[in-house]
Amino acid sequence: MKFNYKKVASVLASAAMIGSTMGAAFAATYPAPFVSGGSSDVAIVVGSGTGAEDTIAASDIGVNLATKVTTGVATGTTDPTGGESKLIERSQDSLNLRDTLSGTLSSSTIDNGDLPTLLASGTYKDDLNSEFKYTQKLTLGSNLQINYFANSNYLESTPTVGINLSSGMSILEYALDFTTDPYFEPASYIETTTLPLLSKNYYVLDAVNTSSTDHKLTLLDTASTATIADGETLTLENKIVSVSFISTTQCKLKIGNEETNLLSAGGTYKLSDGTYVGIKEVMLQEQLERLNLV
Repeated sequence: MKFNYKKVASVLASAAMIGSTMGAAFAATYPAPFVSGGSSDVAIVVGSGTGAEDTIAASDIGVNLATKVTTGVATGTTDPTGGESKLIERSQDSLNLRDTLSGTLSSSTIDNGDLPTLLASGTYKDDLNSEFKYTQKLTLGSNLQINYFANSNYLESTPTVGINLSSGMSILEYALDFTTDPYFEPASYIETTTLPLLSKNYYVLDAVNTSSTDHKLTLLDTASTATIADGETLTLENKIVSVSFISTTQCKLKIGNEETNLLSAGGTYKLSDGTYVGIKEVMLQEQLERLNLV
């Protein structure tokens, strides 16, 4: 048998040259074709029986590619603009793939130390002018895990990094805690007061005590308030408002081309555009029955 060593060596050399050319081409265009124009459409997959070194390598590649993605994806340490925000990490522990949000933080609770305006502590005043101190907090759900997943209902099954939410899954819970509870008996102590929630004030239209410990409140956004007398016309939220009927305890309002039902203090009426008008109080002043609106 003849063995042509030179010919074999030549073939191997050619193969080495082809491999070198491919490697050089990928090095010159990297991160393409994995990332193009700042957008990614690639998944890094390892088998269930993969060795630790392969998993580490896949993770390193994924982290490096993530730094190349810029279009439509927040990367690096860019801070959000406007309002307040809380970075989900600890000084020695960033939020990594397969970590949970609550597990990455030292506590699952976010309070005024994290969001001083949105979750500010304060004092609530009831209808008797009694004052009650309160604090606010958010508690993150325990199963909010950062993962790489595909969902047929999301982005046409394109794999993505995020939180895969299932039906009924708890995301976060908001709580306003009073140091001493306000007086809910009778409910009139709470009604017509202003309750602060998440840096915004809400008018307590109605309070119902379903038990000694359970209370149901109906709240209105008090962005605009006004007082109107019989015979007057005013503009409220770009709507012309006038009184079509008034007694010492009840009234009807005409708002644009709509007329409300007969309303007493605390009553509300839903307009055709979905907004509400409420009667805070009917007052007798200088022989005129005046209405305080919300």
